[in-house]
Amino acid sequence: MNIYILEQGAYLHKKGDSIYVEKDKEVINKIPMKDIKNVTLFGAVQVSIQCMIAMLEKGIDISIMTLNGNFRGKVVSALGKNIDLRIKQVTKSNDDIYCLHIAKELVKGKIRNGRTLLQYYYKNKNINELKDIIIDLKTKMNSIENAKDLASLLGYEGNLSRFYFDGFRKCLNEDIPFEGRKYFPSTDMTNALLSFGYSFLGREIQSMLEANSLDPYVGFYHQIKYGRASFSLDLVEELRHIIIDRLVLRILNKGILKQDDFEKQTDGSVYLNKDKVKIFISQYEKFVTDTMYDYCDKSLNTRDIIKAQVERIKRSISQDINYDATLLKIK
Repeated sequence: MNIYILEQGAYLHKKGDSIYVEKDKEVINKIPMKDIKNVTLFGAVQVSIQCMIAMLEKGIDISIMTLNGNFRGKVVSALGKNIDLRIKQVTKSNDDIYCLHIAKELVKGKIRNGRTLLQYYYKNKNINELKDIIIDLKTKMNSIENAKDLASLLGYEGNLSRFYFDGFRKCLNEDIPFEGRKYFPSTDMTNALLSFGYSFLGREIQSMLEANSLDPYVGFYHQIKYGRASFSLDLVEELRHIIIDRLVLRILNKGILKQDDFEKQTDGSVYLNKDKVKIFISQYEKFVTDTMYDYCDKSLNTRDIIKAQVERIKRSISQDINYDATLLKIK
């Protein structure tokens, strides 16, 4: 079970084998540690040292985020002992041929899964304007093989992504603002929710990488950059459209979150209101737990797909075998 603490001024401490959440000296929740996999703290939440140590001893990771959903960092239990695997990961990150192969597969997976999402809306929501975009995306994906290095691949990916988001816009209800993918800062509620969701997905992937003795900071497509979990960002690429974009479309088109649930800052950036974050978290948890996809002839929920994806790329690194794109089918 993933635990999210949003109550500002809350204090976590340990009593026996349980975590107690208090505010103003009143207990507002009690959670047995055996039921917890991850704890995510938003904003002004405090944790006692004894509680933190107990969680780390149980292998419970602690993620720290701002109220706006920006990921700030993690407190994690001791890294896995498979130093040989991490050495291999670092070695392969310096292999230009391997990096380009991995990067191409990640981009292929991203665009193909995005195209699958558009096909789903075309067939099930009768959005006829998507037909030409779906056909053109299939043709334009061949350009990925023309990339000679990571820099040129980034250009091809950017063009394909802009084309994909033209289709994504047609999947939104007409009254929902979206002028193309914009971030740093997000300038409308759709972009704000996409960025929020990508952050959640990245945090889940980072935890899974760490659990498999892989270094989330040593990437192949996203090259090493101080303070950036590049490998986590690599693996977000394949799944972001078909998982997070699909979730965002569901939330906005059904009116679960509306324009009034977002606020605009003086710099033009748009964020989900602090008191509405719980709604997104509830929708996210339900989606990743209950939504099933066909994956390698198996029916898996989203969390199991993340686990399988990490295990596949782990085998690629450890066994010197090619990595193939992760492709999902919507059930």
